[in-house]
Amino acid sequence: MKKVLYYGSSNLQYQQMAEVDEGIRELFAKAGVEYVVPPLEKHCVEGLYTFGYKEEARKEAIQFYEMVKDLDVEAVVTPYGASQYMWETTYPDEFGLKLPFPFYNVTQFFHKILMNEDVKFEPLPLKLVLHDGCTVGRKMGIYKEPRELLGKIPGLTLLDLPHPSVGIEGTTAADWSTCPGSWLNITIPELAEEVEMNFVQKDVMPLEADAITTDCANALFGIRMGIMKGNFPLKAYFFTDIINMVWRA
Repeated sequence: MKKVLYYGSSNLQYQQMAEVDEGIRELFAKAGVEYVVPPLEKHCVEGLYTFGYKEEARKEAIQFYEMVKDLDVEAVVTPYGASQYMWETTYPDEFGLKLPFPFYNVTQFFHKILMNEDVKFEPLPLKLVLHDGCTVGRKMGIYKEPRELLGKIPGLTLLDLPHPSVGIEGTTAADWSTCPGSWLNITIPELAEEVEMNFVQKDVMPLEADAITTDCANALFGIRMGIMKGNFPLKAYFFTDIINMVWRA
């Protein structure tokens, strides 16, 4: 793919994760992919439908559709699970709005580009936990793409989060992915940091990892809040940050 619509940049800025935004743009440049951003991008607008404001969600969806439907791009690429889910499933079913190009999570998009025998990654001696974004994993079924890419990195030890139901026949870690509480920052912010800290303390820290990564930027926001609240000795990276560390295109 030569040109895409990059959706989610302003939300990353809003959540004070500008370095993630810069990293995604850097990865596009390394891959030789031109990108454009929507001329008007509203923060967390997909949450309107989730929280029950369906008419407001419909109006926002129509506005976005009209704004981007004629763009000369081959796909939409986003770091947010909710955005992809709404445009791939909910908006077409509920509002009859189907974009004329596919909507990819960043892991899917860069998997298509980098799962090539000619692409080599530098070694990264790191014990890394992979968190499957709850929407990315459970609702969109994205599982192999992040694992296959991270599996190409020499020296990397990749760990899944534990769950009592992981191992049931026909299921994966993504099917039971735990939400770190990120949406609570919008609905019940006074509860959010406790949920986020509990997630890190109970699910992540026992694995004795060096760092955690995720394929949903909203999850990253919650994980970082939990680490900060508990003052845990753990680093949190977005998926594209890890790839940027090891790919010197």
